[in-house]
This record gives sequence, structure tokens and C-alpha cells, in this order.
Amino acid sequence: MGVRFRWHSDDPSGVVPPEPPPHRRRARMLTILLIALVAACAGIHWRTRQGLVAARADLQAQV
Repeated sequence: MGVRFRWHSDDPSGVVPPEPPPHRRRARMLTILLIALVAACAGIHWRTRQGLVAARADLQAQV
């Protein structure tokens, strides 16, 4: 037919995938930032909870 298609190129370096558009990079960075923020808040909440449990146990022991 005149059109040839090859699955693999002869170039040993391969094809480098293009950089994603800027809006996708921004969305990815915002998603990573949001996940990190939620993880930090969860860690702070957990440590506060543990402190309250220890304080409650101390009060129960004193009473």
C-alpha cells in the first residue's frame, strides 16, 4: 500500500516521552501537596490523640 509501520525504531536511545502539559504538572503538584498536607494533619491528630489518652490514664490513676 506504500505505508509501512514499524513497531520498534532503529534508534538505540529509544523515544523519550514528551513532557506533560503545564496544567497537568500543576495539577499533579497540587495533588501531591494535598496528600502531604492530609498526611501531616493525620499525624498531628494521631499524636494529639495519643497524648490525650495518656493524660486520661494519668487522671484515672490519680482519682
